[in-house]
Amino acid sequence: MSLFKLNFSQTQAYKIPRKIGLLLGVGTLFAVTGCQSVSGKTQPKVGENVHLTDTYPNLPPAKDMIRLKEKQTLKPEGLPISVSFDQVLSDDRCPYNAQCIWAGNATVSMTVTNNDGKAERINLSSGDLRGDLKRKTTVFGHSISLETIYPTPSTNTSLQDLKGLYMIDVKVVPAG
Repeated sequence: MSLFKLNFSQTQAYKIPRKIGLLLGVGTLFAVTGCQSVSGKTQPKVGENVHLTDTYPNLPPAKDMIRLKEKQTLKPEGLPISVSFDQVLSDDRCPYNAQCIWAGNATVSMTVTNNDGKAERINLSSGDLRGDLKRKTTVFGHSISLETIYPTPSTNTSLQDLKGLYMIDVKVVPAG
């Protein structure tokens, strides 16, 4: 005598593996295509011969954003703060000329200064935000979010190779 009695019809038994197969197929599709588009901009395909500058933006930042080069400070129009892009602390994003199963992430250090001269250093990240990584914070009554980091790395560049070449798009709006 069996303690467990399963009453699966043949249709139910067929549906379970079919659903699993569908999920695996969709998951594989995302893993294979996951590195092909970043921030709505099509990235070069795997193996294409491109330059890092091909991954820089072609258009100016949106109205509520500022674009900063490393070591640059800007004061967003009409706001009582300035934002400095100090440095990139880490960049483990998927290279544009590779296929990845993980998008990776990058973290930058910025300094926000108010009109009274008080400064606060913040670290923001983009990409796959695991652990204590965050893309957005509030400083001096303003919401600051890291939107994009340029350039996209390649398989033959390191963080050191890209020092001084990075640019970021940062959204700065009054909090609330």
